[in-house]
Amino acid sequence: PEGKPIPAVVKLRGPADIADVALGDDGFEGFALARGAWTIVVAADGFGNASQKIELLPGETEKLEFVLVPPKVEVA
Repeated sequence: PEGKPIPAVVKLRGPADIADVALGDDGFEGFALARGAWTIVVAADGFGNASQKIELLPGETEKLEFVLVPPKVEVA
């Protein structure tokens, strides 16, 4: 589903220490990462988070897309 970009933070966990990054207004961001196993987590207030695991090889490029969905609340 397509929607508007929302204020979100990207957390990169892998073989190098990288500070969390706030996404730009367009919802896109690029990173130059070292080879190896990475877990990428995107989080936004009111939307929870989504994550993907990747294995980067030398010279490889990955394009990832994350869709954050507000939690469903049931009222009884």
